[in-house]
Amino acid sequence: MPRASGAGFIVRLLLPALLAALSGCASYGDWVGQMERQIAAGNAEGAMQVLERHSAEQGRDAVLYRLNRGMLLRLQDDPAASVVAFQGAKTLIDDLLAVSISEQAGALAINDARRSYIGEPYERAFLHFYAALGFLEQGDRASARVEMLQLDVLLRGLERDGVIVGTALPRYLSALVFEANGEWSDALIAARKAYEGYRAYPAGWSLQPPRALGRDLVRLSARLGLDEEAARYRAEFGLDDEAEHRSGSSASLVLLLHSGLAPVKQEGGVTVPTAAGRLVSVSMPHYPPPRRPRIAGARVAVDGASARVEAAENIDTAARAALELQRGAVLARTVARAALKHEASRQAGQENELAGFIINIAGLVSERADTRSWTTLPHTIQLARLAVPSGRHTAHIELLDASGAIVEVIDHPLDLMPGELRVLSLHRIHPADVASN
Repeated sequence: MPRASGAGFIVRLLLPALLAALSGCASYGDWVGQMERQIAAGNAEGAMQVLERHSAEQGRDAVLYRLNRGMLLRLQDDPAASVVAFQGAKTLIDDLLAVSISEQAGALAINDARRSYIGEPYERAFLHFYAALGFLEQGDRASARVEMLQLDVLLRGLERDGVIVGTALPRYLSALVFEANGEWSDALIAARKAYEGYRAYPAGWSLQPPRALGRDLVRLSARLGLDEEAARYRAEFGLDDEAEHRSGSSASLVLLLHSGLAPVKQEGGVTVPTAAGRLVSVSMPHYPPPRRPRIAGARVAVDGASARVEAAENIDTAARAALELQRGAVLARTVARAALKHEASRQAGQENELAGFIINIAGLVSERADTRSWTTLPHTIQLARLAVPSGRHTAHIELLDASGAIVEVIDHPLDLMPGELRVLSLHRIHPADVASN
């Protein structure tokens, strides 16, 4: 009887911890599909309600909450509010970069999702990218410039660690922002870095520097009197003398097409018995096969000038590459954590068999892969740039599917000042883009 009584006490003591582990097992990927379906239905407000129900301003997912909130506000055509959310995410990331020892220990003992989320390197680059776009959409070129300076500091730090995934397009936006501010030398430096970023991408990515970037490199080099450099870029990109020297009375339109949604991590793992008869669970994040966006391209025409968008960034590919870079470290942590849980279960079982069983089960149910990521990012970003006369115009935009058929037509009014560089962003997510979830 004393043994049974002692066992019952241990059950009562450990049961709340077990229930807490069970209640905390829902992962990010378990509810994000609800948010995606609302986005694809054109209901950004409904998607925000899903986000508010399942995430929070405080806690380990506070950064992720702000990243998703900022993107959903962009989808609601509220760039000012989106910038506030993105700035909040940046502040939190700065505060969290010095992670506490106790939080790291908790993550090792329970699961990786116990750590505060600070974003993958490519996500942090796109945080500055979308904040800068928000400022440009409000006509605040000075604040967009500050974002690009902050981006440069971030990327120079990441590049010291050899991280290159998903940073070429943010660099290219830097060049556009500096050009919009009339800083031609800085624009050329940023354009060169964007070019180098594209060239550093693995061949399997099938992502080359856009010809629009090549034209910018030629034009900026020539403007600064670097004729040999301009000739080199002209030869490499196969460009003639087309529209590389715009008159001061002309303007420039840059169209950014953000298509589909970034991939959602899933959890995979296996539970195996040890030689001592204990169960050990190892969980790892992985991505399912890619989801191809329904909107695969676009044509834009303004008063006789026309262009077709080119691939500028594939965030789906960048996300997969980032996860692959981490796989070894994630696996090492997961195996170490499984060993710790197994040892705790074994030691408890030596004193009380039931207690050992309960701790073993608690270790199993608390072992979850970290499936968090900024899933409201687009799958793909494409870009077109064309020179147009200043004044009032209508940009005629045709959105295309993979076969080249027109899916949607947009007529967007423009009022361009002489010498102005205008960036126009379109986000398109089709229900077919999330049908697999």
